[in-house]
Amino acid sequence: GAATQFSIFLFPLIAIYLYNTNVMQTSLITFVTFIPNLFLANHAGIFVDRHRKKKILLICNIISTILIFLLILLIMLNVKNIILFYFAILLSNTVRVFYTLTYGAYIPVLVQKKDLKSANVVLEIVNSFVQVIFPSLLGILTKYIALPLMTVGYGISHVLSLIGQLFIKDKEEKIIKTDTDSEESCIEEIRKSYIFVFSNELLRPIIICYIVLVFCIGIFTSVQSFYILKELGLDKSKLGLIMGIGNTGFFIGSFLTPILSKKIKPAKLILFSISQYFGGYVCYFIFNSITGLIIGQILISTAIPVYNINVVTLRQSITPIERLGSTTSIFRVCGRGLVPVGALVGGILGGLFTSRYTVLISAFIMLFSGISIICSKKLMKWE
Repeated sequence: GAATQFSIFLFPLIAIYLYNTNVMQTSLITFVTFIPNLFLANHAGIFVDRHRKKKILLICNIISTILIFLLILLIMLNVKNIILFYFAILLSNTVRVFYTLTYGAYIPVLVQKKDLKSANVVLEIVNSFVQVIFPSLLGILTKYIALPLMTVGYGISHVLSLIGQLFIKDKEEKIIKTDTDSEESCIEEIRKSYIFVFSNELLRPIIICYIVLVFCIGIFTSVQSFYILKELGLDKSKLGLIMGIGNTGFFIGSFLTPILSKKIKPAKLILFSISQYFGGYVCYFIFNSITGLIIGQILISTAIPVYNINVVTLRQSITPIERLGSTTSIFRVCGRGLVPVGALVGGILGGLFTSRYTVLISAFIMLFSGISIICSKKLMKWE
């Protein structure tokens, strides 16, 4: 969580202030952050299903820590090569694909199926704390500490994560056993996973919704920092304030979801979260004041846990544990894999129509993500 916040919040600041990037160059950070999902997630998911998950988590964290400290060294030595900067972020997030897929597939190993929603709520609350504290803290610290020094905190977050994983108790895992780990065998597993997801009456509308939603998130995220810092002319501390206070919505959404789940079906909660995304993006377009932007960010951050808890719990509940890695990887490819596409579109639209109107365009595209949910009668009735 902390590592992700450093990547989302700090890297665009480094690009804008140390590399003097324009809107297209800044949007490429989002592109290189998420592009590994598109090309590697399927194979990574099969790999996760075939190997011990705790071991993968530890190895990924070790590699990530090494890569991040190499990136820190690059920045500290004042090597202002934007290509190397992009490449370091790309490598780090390539490893993160394996880490996040393993993380999601490991939860049902540690937690009984009946407790999955409660476990996901707790994880979202912890994530909410990180989402609120880190942007605010980073926004304040950037006034007093140089950006290159701030990247050290990114490295430390990986070290702390590695230490924490050492204390996870070993549990027996179900692993897919194959006669061969050949490319042909891997492709066959990927094919079966796609058939499973797109033939399932509950997962199919969810993944279609996710594709559109994440594409819009890619557009918005790619121009968000540039819009606030350059077009609105606010400084780094104001950006931290907007993100910090605005992300209190994560707490609201995390605590609200279990209460709403008792009275409202998951499909309607997913549609509710989409409407929150739309409202948040529109606030960014309408308001130029810090207060208005904070309101918009609260709406967006409230939507995230409401959406995630319902979708993740649904996926974990109906997918066999030994196939969770490959199934989750499909959501990565079809969802987060499209964030780079959205980022490129955001960069192009930002150059053509300004970042402000790019935000508005992403808001209206977001509304289309709910169509597949509404059209699925089975999903609308599912409890």
